[in-house]
Amino acid sequence: MKQNLLNEEIRRIKNMMGLQEQTNPAFKKFSNLTFKLDALPAGIANYNPSIGYIRIDGGNEWLASNRAISLKNYLLSQFKGSIEEQNVRVNETKVLGAGDANQYVIGTFYGKMKKEPEKQEMYPYTILYNFYEIGGVPHILVTQLGKGSPEKLDSTKGSTTWVNRFNKYLEKIPAEYNAKIVNQTVGGGSAEGPNRAETIYGIMIPITQEKFGYTAREKSRVHFDANNVDKFKEMANFIADYTADDFRTDESLKNPNARQHNFTSSTGGAGNYIFGDLGTGRKGKILSVNNPNGTDIVIKRMEPSVEGVVPGAVKSGSTEEWFDLGSYKLDDNFFKDNMISIKPETYKQLFDGINNLMKAKKIEDFRLVELGANISGYASSDNATNRLPEGTKVPDHTYGNRVPADKWVQRD
Repeated sequence: MKQNLLNEEIRRIKNMMGLQEQTNPAFKKFSNLTFKLDALPAGIANYNPSIGYIRIDGGNEWLASNRAISLKNYLLSQFKGSIEEQNVRVNETKVLGAGDANQYVIGTFYGKMKKEPEKQEMYPYTILYNFYEIGGVPHILVTQLGKGSPEKLDSTKGSTTWVNRFNKYLEKIPAEYNAKIVNQTVGGGSAEGPNRAETIYGIMIPITQEKFGYTAREKSRVHFDANNVDKFKEMANFIADYTADDFRTDESLKNPNARQHNFTSSTGGAGNYIFGDLGTGRKGKILSVNNPNGTDIVIKRMEPSVEGVVPGAVKSGSTEEWFDLGSYKLDDNFFKDNMISIKPETYKQLFDGINNLMKAKKIEDFRLVELGANISGYASSDNATNRLPEGTKVPDHTYGNRVPADKWVQRD
């Protein structure tokens, strides 16, 4: 009894399936009508879709081209603001061989990526001084009267006299600071130096990270982190000892809670004296009692410091570069059969796929500024028909006004 009931149920299901298959026989039936694409308008004028579907002989390059255009339109809408129409080009469309594998669209992407400017570390303590650079090492210039402030002297009287004069100041500076007597001829010129009779003499003291314990230096600023606040105070007091009062801000030196000390406040003041030149610098000499004629050097004057809030200041400018992002392929899974529009349900997959191209290039530090693409579309030589996909009542195209909507075969 149970077996009979089971057999009856199976027959019933088979009958239902048979009825469904017969709902629209034209969908599964080939009408034996085949047309070239350009012959379609005239060829199907009297065609009745109820007799079955038609084929487009030799494939359909129009389908390939317009699927490529669909990808272009998708990019323009999904990446709006980051893409310009002139940067998205459909380069190639053609019919390949038979089979689904020859029906796809491929986009080769490139992007202008921007790396945001680096930010200065948030150091809480800063000293500003327009340092002089000798051999890549920043120096301060002694400008305090009675401690060896610069003097313009007649070099024709001989260097020994002036070296001895400045050496008495040099001997009062602790040897551990490695101070040095320097001179430089007055007037304009290059690093080779001008040919002038007058020469200016002075004393410079190197400010090295090893000796003064600052955390970082940028041009004319030295920074200290919160663990080096004592070093910050020590360095400020050291510079103040050798810097004329007119060349510094006294109030911050008196304030135990100060976070910034400025030694650049006076025009023509410390770090902006006649020594050195901006850019390539100017030739000078290091002199000593044992070498009064000196050793040649080049003194560069550092760029003027900027007063204000130093933490968080831009350290270097932003960078923009074009990257080849690679290619992404849209196969038949992205399109309904015979249709040209990308399926909306695949939008996220496509969007994620393009973003993954950027990640694969390891350019996470950059953000997309501008996207471009070269697009190619391909069609199968045997896959173009006038059958609508399941659940589709109206086609999204007419093969370029060649197959009107009422000439499509619908699946009921």
